[in-house]
Parts: sequence; structure tokens; C-alpha cells
Amino acid sequence: MKTSLLCFIIPWAGLPMSLHAATLTGSHALFTGTAALPSATGSDWAYFTTNPPVAGAPTNTSSSGSGLFTVSTLGPGATSLLGSGTNIDTFALAFTNGTSPLSSSGVNVSGIRNNLTGAAAEGNGIRMSLAAQPGPSQIRLWTYLFTADATLNVYAYDPSGEDPGTVIHTQSISAGITTTKSAHQFVFDYVPTGTNDALRFEYVMDTNRRTTANIGFAGISVTPVPEPGVLPVAAVAVLGCGLLRRRRLEKHARTSEKHHTEVSAAP
Repeated sequence: MKTSLLCFIIPWAGLPMSLHAATLTGSHALFTGTAALPSATGSDWAYFTTNPPVAGAPTNTSSSGSGLFTVSTLGPGATSLLGSGTNIDTFALAFTNGTSPLSSSGVNVSGIRNNLTGAAAEGNGIRMSLAAQPGPSQIRLWTYLFTADATLNVYAYDPSGEDPGTVIHTQSISAGITTTKSAHQFVFDYVPTGTNDALRFEYVMDTNRRTTANIGFAGISVTPVPEPGVLPVAAVAVLGCGLLRRRRLEKHARTSEKHHTEVSAAP
């Protein structure tokens, strides 16, 4: 009976660790131009460019993603969400796997904000919750400012309970006194430590610089990143399978050669 050689490549999945030991590292920069949204398997994205008032639903999302982005107001005075009326200056998003529309080489985005402007908006803002990710991912978050200073706080929390979360990143940004809405891009490398480590982005206005000052979210994307060690382990496993197969073929060749020699030497 022939025995088949089976070789399995099993990626390392990592074991859950203590809650909120999640790490989030990255960068922030003023952004101009067109950002390409991801289409890789397992990726997800959403953007907001809606007017008049909306309930926090994205304008468009990835057709293959889960779309688990929840937006709400933040602060004692904010009572509703608004689609910001004017487009963000020199900012667009490109995609090929949208829900509606399916694709765009550069859609202009206005963003979503709360109902307050100027001095009344100080200490208030907007919040976005992102469902727990199964593994490491790169997150890009686009926000906007209009003549205001703001702070972005990122929390890791457990959505299954009454967990307020732990701040794992803080970034203050400023737009100064301008006549345009500026786009800001945050690029985060996120490593959760458990299946319940969700993220919450809280964007709060610190200082207004004119009566119409406002802040908001423009879009977000999430792209899975292989676990550290998965690719090297996979490569070793593939190499191991190749060596085993080679040895088996060499053994088969030697056996066949020996059999051929014995048959040739027979009287």
C-alpha cells in the first residue's frame, strides 16, 4: 500500500494576552492628494461625504469588508451628526471595490462632523468605533480641521462590557486661521492582544479660531498585516516540504535503479 506524503503549513496565530496591552504606533501628517483605498482580501474601508444631516452611516464602504465602523457625537453639547457641506481642500479617495459607487479614480470628500461650530464646539467632537480586529493591521484615518485645533485620542476597549477603555495614542493637531478645510492622515500599525480588543477614535476640538470652526472624520481604511513570524515560518515549512519531497524522490530513484540492476544481472 502506498503512503502519501502530506505537508501542512500552519500559520502561528498567537495567544490572547492581557486586555489593553494592545500596541498602536504610527505617524501623522497634513495630507494633500489622492489616497488609494485597499482592495486586498480582508481589508475594509469607509468614507463620509454626506449633506444634509445623517445618522452616522458611511457614504460608501468596501464591498468585501464588514463595514463595522460606528460614528457618534462626543461631548456635552453635541446632539447630532452633520455631513459637512464643503469638500476638504485638495483631498480625494480612489478605490476599485466600493459598494456604491463601485469605483472612482478620485472622489472628493467633505467629511462628517457634529452640529456645533465655533466656541460652542470646544470640548465637543466626534467618535468612531472600530470592531475588534482578528490580528495585526494597518489603519489609516483621515480627519479634517477648519480653523481649529483638535486632539485625537485612540482607546483600546472591550465592547462586550462596560469597559471605558485605555488610551493607547494621543495626537494634537492645528489648522491655524485659514479659509480651507485641511485633511490630516494618521497611519497606525495596530497589534491587538485579544479577540475583544476593539478601537475607539475620539476627535475633540480644543480651540476655535472663528465662528464657523469645525472638525470631523473623512474616512478610514483597515488592511490586515501578517503576524510577526508567520512569513518566515511559512517559508521554512515550504522549504521543509520541498526537501521531504526531494528525499522521497531520490529514495524512489535509488530503489528503481537497484531493481533495474538486479534484473539486468539475472541469468
